[in-house]
Amino acid sequence: MELLSDELSELFSAFLGRPVLFARAQRGDVVYGDHITITASASLAELGSDADHRRFRSAVHLRTDVPWAEEGWCGRTAQLGSATVTLGGAVPRCAVIDVDPQTGERNGDLLRRLVGRGLAMHTGSRSSEPMRG
Repeated sequence: MELLSDELSELFSAFLGRPVLFARAQRGDVVYGDHITITASASLAELGSDADHRRFRSAVHLRTDVPWAEEGWCGRTAQLGSATVTLGGAVPRCAVIDVDPQTGERNGDLLRRLVGRGLAMHTGSRSSEPMRG
């Protein structure tokens, strides 16, 4: 990733009152610069064998030992690669989690199961700097 004009970054940083960097990614690169979503393996396992993390289209999938541990992460910070992220709360989900990411077939009832728990499943997090994946 190539950082662009320091002058432009300084101008926008002053206007917004927070640090801003402009960068250009190479064609084909994936860059996360805003909210990311996280899933946790123990929680998915408790939902059932069809709760594949790919159905949630999360940016990060963590291996965890305790189901629903992510419910207590709000406000904490974590290191993901070179980026520091502030962990937020649950992210509302929609019926897309009931669609198989491989086939596009609607064949699940994960949303119903999450609603039954009163949960949205993902932890929305904000990165302090762009992340490349």
